[in-house]
Amino acid sequence: MDMDTDARDDDRWMYLAGPLFTLLVVLLVLVQGSPPGEKDSVKEVVAHFTDKEARTFVSVFLSGPAVAALLVFVSRLRAGIDDRARAARSLAVAGGGVYGTAILVSTSVLLATNVSANNDMGDVARTLNVLSASLWIPGVIGIGVMLLGAGLAVLRTGILPRWLGWVAAVVGVVSFLGPGGFAGFLVGPLWIGVAGVMLYLRKPVAATV
Repeated sequence: MDMDTDARDDDRWMYLAGPLFTLLVVLLVLVQGSPPGEKDSVKEVVAHFTDKEARTFVSVFLSGPAVAALLVFVSRLRAGIDDRARAARSLAVAGGGVYGTAILVSTSVLLATNVSANNDMGDVARTLNVLSASLWIPGVIGIGVMLLGAGLAVLRTGILPRWLGWVAAVVGVVSFLGPGGFAGFLVGPLWIGVAGVMLYLRKPVAATV
Protein backbone atom coordinates (compact mmCIF):
# COMPACT_ATOMS: atom_id res chain seq x y z
CA MET A 1 0.00 0.00 0.00
CA ASP A 2 1.29 3.46 -0.94
CA MET A 3 0.25 6.58 0.86
CA ASP A 4 1.21 10.24 0.62
CA THR A 5 3.67 11.26 3.32
CA ASP A 6 1.34 13.94 4.69
CA ALA A 7 -1.39 11.32 5.18
CA ARG A 8 0.93 9.08 7.21
CA ASP A 9 1.90 11.45 9.99
CA ASP A 10 0.72 14.41 11.98
CA ASP A 11 3.78 16.60 11.48
CA ARG A 12 2.18 18.94 8.94
CA TRP A 13 2.36 21.79 11.47
CA MET A 14 6.12 21.84 10.86
CA TYR A 15 5.48 23.43 7.46
CA LEU A 16 4.35 26.55 9.33
CA ALA A 17 7.96 27.04 10.37
CA GLY A 18 8.37 28.38 6.82
CA PRO A 19 6.23 31.52 7.24
CA LEU A 20 7.59 31.90 10.77
CA PHE A 21 11.10 32.02 9.32
CA THR A 22 9.99 34.64 6.79
CA LEU A 23 8.49 36.81 9.53
CA LEU A 24 11.60 36.56 11.73
CA VAL A 25 13.92 37.43 8.84
CA VAL A 26 11.85 40.49 7.99
CA LEU A 27 11.93 41.59 11.63
CA LEU A 28 15.67 40.94 11.80
CA VAL A 29 16.35 43.10 8.75
CA LEU A 30 14.05 45.91 9.92
CA VAL A 31 15.55 46.01 13.41
CA GLN A 32 19.15 45.77 12.24
CA GLY A 33 18.85 48.44 9.56
CA SER A 34 21.68 49.37 7.22
CA PRO A 35 25.17 48.56 8.55
CA PRO A 36 28.15 50.89 8.07
CA GLY A 37 29.90 50.71 4.71
CA GLU A 38 33.20 48.95 4.11
CA LYS A 39 34.99 52.28 3.61
CA ASP A 40 33.57 53.97 6.69
CA SER A 41 36.11 55.22 9.20
CA VAL A 42 36.70 53.86 12.67
CA LYS A 43 34.82 56.84 14.09
CA GLU A 44 31.80 56.22 11.86
CA VAL A 45 31.67 52.50 12.66
CA VAL A 46 31.94 53.11 16.40
CA ALA A 47 29.29 55.83 16.26
CA HIS A 48 26.88 53.55 14.40
CA PHE A 49 27.14 50.65 16.82
CA THR A 50 27.14 52.90 19.87
CA ASP A 51 23.92 54.55 18.76
CA LYS A 52 22.24 51.27 17.79
CA GLU A 53 23.57 48.91 20.44
CA ALA A 54 20.15 47.75 21.63
CA ARG A 55 18.86 47.20 18.08
CA THR A 56 21.95 45.18 17.24
CA PHE A 57 21.43 42.89 20.23
CA VAL A 58 17.77 42.38 19.31
CA SER A 59 18.63 41.47 15.72
CA VAL A 60 21.32 39.05 16.90
CA PHE A 61 18.96 37.21 19.22
CA LEU A 62 16.29 37.00 16.52
CA SER A 63 18.70 35.01 14.36
CA GLY A 64 18.58 31.93 16.59
CA PRO A 65 14.81 31.36 16.37
CA ALA A 66 14.93 32.23 12.66
CA VAL A 67 17.51 29.55 11.89
CA ALA A 68 15.67 27.04 14.07
CA ALA A 69 12.48 27.71 12.09
CA LEU A 70 14.40 27.32 8.83
CA LEU A 71 15.79 23.93 9.84
CA VAL A 72 12.38 22.70 11.00
CA PHE A 73 10.88 23.70 7.65
CA VAL A 74 13.68 22.13 5.62
CA SER A 75 13.43 18.90 7.60
CA ARG A 76 9.68 18.68 7.01
CA LEU A 77 10.13 19.56 3.34
CA ARG A 78 12.59 16.70 2.98
CA ALA A 79 10.13 14.28 4.61
CA GLY A 80 7.36 15.45 2.28
CA ILE A 81 9.32 14.85 -0.94
CA ASP A 82 9.30 11.27 -2.16
CA ASP A 83 12.15 9.25 -3.68
CA ARG A 84 11.43 10.43 -7.22
CA ALA A 85 13.40 13.55 -6.32
CA ARG A 86 15.94 12.03 -3.93
CA ALA A 87 18.93 14.00 -5.22
CA ALA A 88 16.98 17.28 -5.41
CA ARG A 89 15.68 17.03 -1.86
CA SER A 90 19.22 16.29 -0.59
CA LEU A 91 20.39 19.41 -2.43
CA ALA A 92 17.65 21.46 -0.76
CA VAL A 93 18.61 20.18 2.70
CA ALA A 94 22.32 20.86 2.12
CA GLY A 95 21.58 24.38 0.90
CA GLY A 96 19.31 25.05 3.86
CA GLY A 97 22.09 24.00 6.23
CA VAL A 98 24.61 26.32 4.57
CA TYR A 99 22.08 29.17 4.55
CA GLY A 100 21.31 28.75 8.25
CA THR A 101 25.01 28.55 9.13
CA ALA A 102 25.69 31.72 7.16
CA ILE A 103 22.99 33.59 9.08
CA LEU A 104 24.45 32.51 12.43
CA VAL A 105 28.03 33.36 11.43
CA SER A 106 26.94 36.76 10.10
CA THR A 107 25.08 37.67 13.28
CA SER A 108 27.94 36.38 15.44
CA VAL A 109 30.36 38.71 13.64
CA LEU A 110 27.80 41.51 14.01
CA LEU A 111 27.69 40.89 17.76
CA ALA A 112 31.49 40.91 17.97
CA THR A 113 31.57 44.18 16.04
CA ASN A 114 29.04 45.72 18.39
CA VAL A 115 30.94 44.59 21.49
CA SER A 116 34.22 45.90 20.07
CA ALA A 117 32.73 49.28 19.18
CA ASN A 118 31.28 49.70 22.65
CA ASN A 119 34.49 48.71 24.46
CA ASP A 120 36.98 51.15 22.93
CA MET A 121 38.29 48.70 20.33
CA GLY A 122 37.55 50.83 17.30
CA ASP A 123 40.16 49.28 14.98
CA VAL A 124 38.85 45.80 15.75
CA ALA A 125 35.28 46.96 15.14
CA ARG A 126 36.20 48.43 11.76
CA THR A 127 38.01 45.24 10.71
CA LEU A 128 35.03 43.11 11.72
CA ASN A 129 32.71 45.47 9.88
CA VAL A 130 34.70 44.94 6.67
CA LEU A 131 34.52 41.18 7.21
CA SER A 132 30.79 41.38 7.86
CA ALA A 133 30.25 43.11 4.52
CA SER A 134 31.56 39.99 2.75
CA LEU A 135 29.55 37.39 4.65
CA TRP A 136 26.64 37.64 2.21
CA ILE A 137 28.51 35.21 -0.04
CA PRO A 138 27.88 31.94 1.89
CA GLY A 139 24.32 33.05 2.60
CA VAL A 140 23.52 33.67 -1.05
CA ILE A 141 25.15 30.39 -2.13
CA GLY A 142 23.25 28.48 0.55
CA ILE A 143 19.84 29.91 -0.35
CA GLY A 144 20.64 29.46 -4.05
CA VAL A 145 21.41 25.76 -3.59
CA MET A 146 18.34 25.30 -1.42
CA LEU A 147 16.03 26.98 -3.93
CA LEU A 148 17.50 25.04 -6.83
CA GLY A 149 17.02 21.72 -5.03
CA ALA A 150 13.52 22.59 -3.82
CA GLY A 151 12.52 23.85 -7.26
CA LEU A 152 13.71 20.71 -9.01
CA ALA A 153 11.92 18.58 -6.41
CA VAL A 154 8.68 20.48 -6.99
CA LEU A 155 8.95 20.06 -10.77
CA ARG A 156 9.70 16.36 -10.38
CA THR A 157 7.00 15.46 -7.85
CA GLY A 158 4.27 18.12 -8.09
CA ILE A 159 4.25 18.63 -4.33
CA LEU A 160 3.59 22.32 -5.10
CA PRO A 161 2.34 24.18 -8.20
CA ARG A 162 4.84 24.00 -11.06
CA TRP A 163 5.15 27.79 -11.28
CA LEU A 164 6.46 27.84 -7.73
CA GLY A 165 9.00 25.20 -8.68
CA TRP A 166 10.14 27.25 -11.67
CA VAL A 167 10.50 30.39 -9.53
CA ALA A 168 12.68 28.53 -7.04
CA ALA A 169 14.83 26.83 -9.69
CA VAL A 170 15.41 30.00 -11.74
CA VAL A 171 16.17 32.20 -8.73
CA GLY A 172 18.44 29.46 -7.41
CA VAL A 173 20.51 29.49 -10.59
CA VAL A 174 20.55 33.28 -10.82
CA SER A 175 21.86 33.40 -7.24
CA PHE A 176 25.13 31.90 -8.42
CA LEU A 177 25.70 34.66 -10.98
CA GLY A 178 27.53 37.41 -9.12
CA PRO A 179 25.26 40.40 -8.43
CA GLY A 180 22.27 38.19 -9.24
CA GLY A 181 22.82 36.59 -5.86
CA PHE A 182 20.71 39.25 -4.24
CA ALA A 183 17.70 37.78 -6.03
CA GLY A 184 18.06 34.74 -3.79
CA PHE A 185 18.50 36.96 -0.74
CA LEU A 186 15.22 38.74 -1.49
CA VAL A 187 13.13 35.92 -2.95
CA GLY A 188 14.38 33.05 -0.78
CA PRO A 189 12.67 33.94 2.52
CA LEU A 190 9.46 34.87 0.69
CA TRP A 191 9.44 31.56 -1.22
CA ILE A 192 9.96 29.62 1.99
CA GLY A 193 7.00 31.39 3.62
CA VAL A 194 4.65 30.87 0.66
CA ALA A 195 5.69 27.24 0.23
CA GLY A 196 5.20 26.56 3.94
CA VAL A 197 1.65 27.90 3.94
CA MET A 198 0.70 26.07 0.74
CA LEU A 199 2.15 22.77 1.94
CA TYR A 200 0.36 23.08 5.26
CA LEU A 201 -2.99 23.76 3.56
CA ARG A 202 -2.54 21.06 0.92
CA LYS A 203 -5.04 18.23 1.32
CA PRO A 204 -3.42 14.84 1.96
CA VAL A 205 -3.69 12.35 -0.87
CA ALA A 206 -5.85 9.40 0.00
CA ALA A 207 -4.19 6.04 0.45
CA THR A 208 -4.02 3.77 -2.57
CA VAL A 209 -3.52 0.06 -2.66
